[in-house]
Amino acid sequence: MAVRLNPYIAFSDGKARAAMEFYQSVFGGKLDVNTFGDFGAPDPALADKVMHAMLVTEGDLALMGADSPPGMEHVHGNNIAISLSGEEADTLRDWWSKLSDGGTISTPLEKQMWGDEFRHLHRPVRHRVDGQHHRAASLMLAELRLICEALPEATERLSHGAPTWFVRDRRSFVTLWEHGHHDNRFPHLWCAAPPGAQQELIAADPARFFRPPYVGHRGWLGVRLDGDVDWAEIAELCQDAYDAVSTPKKSTSNRP
Repeated sequence: MAVRLNPYIAFSDGKARAAMEFYQSVFGGKLDVNTFGDFGAPDPALADKVMHAMLVTEGDLALMGADSPPGMEHVHGNNIAISLSGEEADTLRDWWSKLSDGGTISTPLEKQMWGDEFRHLHRPVRHRVDGQHHRAASLMLAELRLICEALPEATERLSHGAPTWFVRDRRSFVTLWEHGHHDNRFPHLWCAAPPGAQQELIAADPARFFRPPYVGHRGWLGVRLDGDVDWAEIAELCQDAYDAVSTPKKSTSNRP
């Protein structure tokens, strides 16, 4: 297989395995299924759900699917993507560059654990994001850099295509999705949080705070950045995130 273009379906309520097995019964072929538990997710409720499934028929038709993780809004009609994958990296990177112009990157172009090149983005109907949107995104990134770079030993690099800040370049504590991520199509942050903060803040203001996918089960907090942003409050949340990650956990050992 040199290059493959195929649909990728996100399923709600843990239906991915049953759906992919049904498609296999219709089309035949080989079905590979990997769960969140296979990739180390500690949440028992998430462990058996499908993180990535791929069906390939004898005629080399392909279909991919996965369960939408907790915290990710599942909207029927927005749950089908087009996937490009394969071995011709130069061709894929050229297409990716053209497709991602004006889109929202949720998974960057890179070699995945199942062996192929893979990437994922949301692309708006309009050809290009307008200049005002670009300026707003640039200002958000500039504000976050001022906040996070003032913290001791904080570093920045891209993680899954998004600007992310780390403590000593090892453990992440804040990620900025300036163009949105998956079904959360608004600018927002993922930030680490002290125990109990996620539930408390979401209960207090569910219009601004939410449980983000992938990291929400670890207590991380989603923070909307659309509308009027209180950057002093964002600075406090980033400080809390930094402290939650940088503070050594107390040992439970009874050793002297």
